Parts: sequence; C-alpha cells; structure tokens
Amino acid sequence: MSVLFNGELALEQFKKRRAANAQVKQIDNSSLPAGSLMYYYCKHCRASTATLPEGHLGGAPTVCEPCKALVAHGLLPIPPEKVTALDKVGEALDKP
Repeated sequence: MSVLFNGELALEQFKKRRAANAQVKQIDNSSLPAGSLMYYYCKHCRASTATLPEGHLGGAPTVCEPCKALVAHGLLPIPPEKVTALDKVGEALDKP
C-alpha cells in the first residue's frame, strides 16, 4: 500500500507551522552558560528539532520531519550543511 503525498496540503501546513514558529523566540545557544542544554531548530520552519547536552557528539537535526518530506518531494530546497570546527579538524587530518 502506497501513501499519496498531497503537496498543496503539505505546503499549506508548512506556511501555518512557519507562521506559528515565527512568534516563538529561539534560544541562542551562545548566550547560555557552559554546560547548558543546546537547542536546535529547523532551517525551514523554525520548529524545534532537538535539545541535546552541550557535549554531545555528532550532528543535530537541521530539518524537522514534516519539512524533510517537503524537501524529498522537491518543494523546499535542501539546506546547506553547516561546517563545524570538528569537520575542519577531520579534513586537516585527512590531508597528506
């Protein structure tokens, strides 16, 4: 059984989600004291995607699940990947 994707409905829900999230103040991680939880948000609709400990390893999700479906169907652009200092160290170690 396949699930049909209604692009018009998905975009309408996206617009509502984005408008609602525009009213919510995002937490600026750089303004928090050391050891605080880190807050991450969707690049498209600004919805909260994760709250992780400061020392977590690995990346945090940059796109929420509803927006991932829109990206997969070509209705939203693929967000650019954020390059971190850890990525740059890894690249430097890979060079001969």
